[in-house]
Amino acid sequence: MKRVLVLMLKVFGFAVAGVVVLVLGFIGYLKVTKPVVKPASAEKVEATPERLARGKYLFHSVANCAGCHSEHEWTYGFPVKADTLGSGDCWDKRLGYEMPMCASNLTPDKKTGLGEWTDGEILRALREGVDRKGNALALAMPYPRFHEMGDEDARAVVAYVRTLAPIEKARPHPQWGFPEDLFIRSMPKPEEGPVAVPSKANKVAYGRYLAQLGNCAECHGEDYAGGEVRIGPSGPEAPANLTPDPKTGLTASREEFIGRFKAYANLAPSAGGEVRAQMPWVAFSGMEEEDLGALYDYLRTLPPVSRQVEKFPKPDAAAAQKG
Repeated sequence: MKRVLVLMLKVFGFAVAGVVVLVLGFIGYLKVTKPVVKPASAEKVEATPERLARGKYLFHSVANCAGCHSEHEWTYGFPVKADTLGSGDCWDKRLGYEMPMCASNLTPDKKTGLGEWTDGEILRALREGVDRKGNALALAMPYPRFHEMGDEDARAVVAYVRTLAPIEKARPHPQWGFPEDLFIRSMPKPEEGPVAVPSKANKVAYGRYLAQLGNCAECHGEDYAGGEVRIGPSGPEAPANLTPDPKTGLTASREEFIGRFKAYANLAPSAGGEVRAQMPWVAFSGMEEEDLGALYDYLRTLPPVSRQVEKFPKPDAAAAQKG
């Protein structure tokens, strides 16, 4: 009887050990497996004046690439620090990050930036979410939204990025543990065909497109009803409800909506003033009025959601003045 019991225990032990080996092997396989991607195109983007102008507009005022990929002054409006445009930045608890997170250096520096990248590799990273070696990018880079960026707009961004002054500044890659890294590596997906920029004549469709490029849902929620409290350098803030709910949502007129953004243009930083880095008003103030109107038209088509957003008192710091 004892022999039978010992034999059963041995068999059970071998079975458990086998399962453990299989599980560990599977996890190890997943950890070294890269996302499914297509090879980067061999396309060379021509830097036409029209593309450079459009790329600059998207980089600074719509997609707000400069907001993450540059260092900033800790003054009102969070302006880009001189001589850091495109060189990346790292964020910590001041911006609500428990663990430091860094944005990549996008300048043409060959050691630490995109100087050795091909145009096709940059295009792929922008919309498909992988680096030149096929490794998944962190989701702080909103490539799932940029997946819908039209081909011509993507080329425009690449053309403009190539004009940035090279800055040698290494930015560490984020390190993820299990199972976060598995989730992140499951997100990239290749473009399956040509992607057109919606016609500006279709204001709702073009407004939705701008909302995607502006990554509005990241803060305001997938339903655009806001409410999730975020911690920033000026204290807690709750993004507004942008749905057309008559009591808790967006009730401003089209003109008032556009004016709210344009009021932040040409602001002079004030010493000791609040930062308010959550909503990039200053960056978005550079959007064309026609585009802001299209964005408004799209928001008015959303299903109304009744959600009262918590209000927080503003810091007792001096407000910025018009420059």
